[in-house]
Amino acid sequence: MNLGLDCIYFMLRIPTGSDLYSLYINMTAFRMEPWTKVMPGFKYDPQIPFFDLLVPTIDTVRFGYLMEHLISANKPILFIGSTGKIYHPISYEIYFK
Repeated sequence: MNLGLDCIYFMLRIPTGSDLYSLYINMTAFRMEPWTKVMPGFKYDPQIPFFDLLVPTIDTVRFGYLMEHLISANKPILFIGSTGKIYHPISYEIYFK
């Protein structure tokens, strides 16, 4: 079944007890799922310098997911926020993947 995005939009339902920002669209299953389903595990490596560590959180997964998909679609990206936020480490990690 090959559905256009406009059809998928009307088929999606936000699960009870969730909000839109805590979910992503799983395009293979045609449903909204929590970001925790795509969050990678973390194992501390003492060989990596402390300031090079990026511990996966829902925010880092969300921004990384958006950045990867926008880059793959050849679209410009602008994340803005106060200094010290997660945008720079995520950009660095995705750029050097």
